[in-house]
Amino acid sequence: MDRKLLCANVVLAFGVLLTAGCFSNGAVEFDSKCDAFESASVSKNYFIEQIELRGMADLFSKDKACASSNDMTSVSNSLGKAFAAALERVSSRPVSSSEEVEDKNRMRLVGGFGRDKKRGLGVANWLSHDGPFASNFTTTRNADAEPISISIGISKTDANGAIAAANNFLAFCTLNIWPWYHSSSLDYYVEVKSAAGVKSERFSLQEQSLTSWMPLALCPVPAWADYRDMSAYPLEEGGEAKQIGKCVISLLGETSMGTTGLVLE
Repeated sequence: MDRKLLCANVVLAFGVLLTAGCFSNGAVEFDSKCDAFESASVSKNYFIEQIELRGMADLFSKDKACASSNDMTSVSNSLGKAFAAALERVSSRPVSSSEEVEDKNRMRLVGGFGRDKKRGLGVANWLSHDGPFASNFTTTRNADAEPISISIGISKTDANGAIAAANNFLAFCTLNIWPWYHSSSLDYYVEVKSAAGVKSERFSLQEQSLTSWMPLALCPVPAWADYRDMSAYPLEEGGEAKQIGKCVISLLGETSMGTTGLVLE
């Protein structure tokens, strides 16, 4: 009886394991701009009044600029002429208005999907709880904290090559016992609006991962990495929030390297 129960437990555990597909690990490589963010610091207190995260095209077509579909093939093309126009338009608006903020005493999350809002919340939580200047950021209005608004645009491009395609064909033929490989290049546009004006910055991250139903995916991703995590999507699991948060700090800091827009009245 005990042996049957043990066998049943083993089969159940194996079934759960296959269903979960939990064997994965990922690697992330930062671009050179991320190194510059490390030295940034802030001394003032800030209330994150609003944080908006959308796809790059959606963010810029929403209320900033109208870019054609041909212009959205890369970050440099999509943010070319539209970039200056976007900064000029948003800098003329106040950080908040009665129409935009339902509860003026709490941070507002804006995104195209619930997933976008979750990722935006991750950035806010890193700034106000996990970051090196957590005591300088709050998501609840404070008389001593200056209100700021953060907009984030993300463009994701598949970076798999011929070798990856061959590997994934083998993974498909083995029902993903052989690890599935994915590589993506993500371009970020971060804009911060404050009483001092509008500042923005762009940077890129490279994400790679292995995923399998079997422990073969626990082998480290064969790539150079600045950050590794046992996840199929290491950026969304924490790496992304940290890098965007550091960019926000650099835009607010004394040694900010971003583009300055018009001063808000």
